[in-house]
Amino acid sequence: MCKVNRRVKSEIQESSLLLTIINFVMPVIVLVFLASLVAVLITQNIDFYIEEKAQYREEKVISGFFLGDKQAELEQVTGTYVIYYDKEGKRLNELALDEEDYFSNLDYSAVEDDSFYRTKEARYYVAKVELDLPQELKAVYPDYSYAVVLTKSFIESQWLKDLILGLMVVVIALAIIISIFSFLITKMQIKPYKSAVYRNMQLVSDVSHEFNTPLAIINTTLSTVLEKTDSSVADVSDKLIAAMNEIKRLKKMVSDMLLLSRSDANRLPLEFKQFNLSEDMIELVEPFEIMCSLQNKEFKADIDPGIIITSDEDKIKQCVIVMLDNACKYTKAGESISFVIKKHLNKIRFTVSDTGKGVTDGNYQKVFQRFYREDSSRTTSTGGTGLGLSIVKAISQALGGKVLVGPNKPKGFKITFEIEYRLN
Repeated sequence: MCKVNRRVKSEIQESSLLLTIINFVMPVIVLVFLASLVAVLITQNIDFYIEEKAQYREEKVISGFFLGDKQAELEQVTGTYVIYYDKEGKRLNELALDEEDYFSNLDYSAVEDDSFYRTKEARYYVAKVELDLPQELKAVYPDYSYAVVLTKSFIESQWLKDLILGLMVVVIALAIIISIFSFLITKMQIKPYKSAVYRNMQLVSDVSHEFNTPLAIINTTLSTVLEKTDSSVADVSDKLIAAMNEIKRLKKMVSDMLLLSRSDANRLPLEFKQFNLSEDMIELVEPFEIMCSLQNKEFKADIDPGIIITSDEDKIKQCVIVMLDNACKYTKAGESISFVIKKHLNKIRFTVSDTGKGVTDGNYQKVFQRFYREDSSRTTSTGGTGLGLSIVKAISQALGGKVLVGPNKPKGFKITFEIEYRLN
């Protein structure tokens, strides 16, 4: 059992880890994809902007607006530079640039038209153009044949680096936020599963323990009977009766567990029909009145007359029997039991209270746990299976009702089973 529990816990941890990874990785992948898409779009828009501005400047250069005495203005104000070449593609001029070294060996044949040329500090849009030089420039460059226009991007590489860094910071921050939410969501997702698994593990452990006692009694009893080969059935009838009682108890336990299993799976069969609840309950309490009288216990019944409802008759009887049976088991001679059925607005309340030992404060909700027994006064010696109140709660929920438990002041235990009042 310990090995099974360890394996189940390990599987739960693995499932929790897997859910965390799924909840974290998928949003992060989407986030990175969106960030990359945004970066690409921004870069493309920047390139388009640069190219558009560069083409505007080229048109001004080609028209001759920036040539001649406005050459210096062209370079200083717009960041546009013109390189002149002879027929052989050799450069005729130097540029007033700190990065001139990058262009010193830029032959005309090596220039790719309508492209970007990156240096350490900036990017340049490069275009081959045909210029009609003014006379003063023809005098300076008599061998001129071709020209290349370089348009400097004022959105420099550092700006792009800052943009990418900013995106990375945003992505990391969002990834941290997503991881926190992922952890919390995973805990919420795995909690019902863990609760169900641990509850089933506890149930298996409890069932093993509860089955062990009657099986041991049956085994011991039958072994004793088999040893007495010279005895008649009458001689060992008391032992056979004890074994039969344990077998009945096991059968009831299995039946109760089957009911609870169906309830857990929301498959508890219900048969609704109209019946006279008051008459059924008056008939049901008669055996308990007789039993309490024989045990010197006081039994009081207060049942509203003429209550006719539509519900599951057998399931309601089963709940009331469990409640009354518990009260009889855990009260002693001289103590009292009260059974009240009242119609209140659209509800019907079944209340059983006793003046027995009761339940310790803080343990009232535990009485609905399967096989729960608070102390030695709630042992298998009472003949129960430890599943009675669990069944009452399961049936009440199936019928759309509820069960309340608490102290019966000044002493004892009180349980109320409440369902909706329906005529049809």
